[in-house]
Amino acid sequence: MSIYATLGEIGIKRFGDEKFVEILIQGVPPHIEYTGPKWEFLPLPIDPEGTTMRAVFFVERGEEKGTPRNGQEYAKPLLAMKGCDYETIGFAKLLNMLEEALDVRYGKRPWGVVITPDGEKKNIPGPND
Repeated sequence: MSIYATLGEIGIKRFGDEKFVEILIQGVPPHIEYTGPKWEFLPLPIDPEGTTMRAVFFVERGEEKGTPRNGQEYAKPLLAMKGCDYETIGFAKLLNMLEEALDVRYGKRPWGVVITPDGEKKNIPGPND
């Protein structure tokens, strides 16, 4: 059984990419009260009777779950945050954080894209790349 509840799914198409990166939004409900070394990947429980998620993880579809510490832990989430932070973050800030996490995972996005007359696609790196 999983400790996660799927809160949503989004797709991000990075500039210069052909396909969307599918991202699942996985929430750990407030009633999950486990603590101790095995559960240190989660913030401490705050209000088990409340409605605010204990934690929210953003993971790519198909991301492996399970580490030596805990079978429920995502090994490489794109982003993890406390449920209270998830409730108050604005969409633009969240999207920026996810794009930065994807840049770390896959490399920086190009500054521009040029399609040559013969149809070849060339990425133009930014001035600081």
